[in-house]
Order: sequence, then structure tokens, then C-alpha cells
Amino acid sequence: MITIVIPKTVNNDISETDFTPGFGSAAKYVIIGTLESSIDTKSMCLTSTKVMIVEVMGRYAGWLACAAGVIKEKESDPPHIILVPEIPYDEE
Repeated sequence: MITIVIPKTVNNDISETDFTPGFGSAAKYVIIGTLESSIDTKSMCLTSTKVMIVEVMGRYAGWLACAAGVIKEKESDPPHIILVPEIPYDEE
């Protein structure tokens, strides 16, 4: 009997793999959700919400968080800050 094992994680953080099943659809979900949230925030910013924080899952790597940046066409487009676990954030 031959057994084939395919690692699966939505955050694409298993070593020795180029990509893992589940990452593509999870990344698409994060990208669309970020785009929709940015449109909502922009429409309400004069009277209500001015900041939107989107938290996505991830174990040790920030691949899903970084996927949200795919929607940027110019520097001023959201997301404005993407925090990933591997890089310490210095507020200054």
C-alpha cells in the first residue's frame, strides 16, 4: 500500500512547501474582506468609523495578512499597516 501525505494549512507556513492546499481560497477571502471593509470605512469616516482593524489567523507566519496588501494600487490605498509575526513593530 502506498500512502501520500499532503500537508495542509491555510497560512502556507509549513517548511519545505511552496504552497499548501487551502491557502489560495483563504487568501482570496482575506483580500475580498479587506477590500469590502475599506470601502465601508471610507463611506462612514466622516460620521462614524475612522479606523478598521482586520485580524486574520496565522500561526507563525503572516502570509494571510500580507495577502491583504494585494489590493493596493497606490501607496495611499488600504491596508495602511500590515503587521506580521516575524517583524517587531516599532510605533515610532
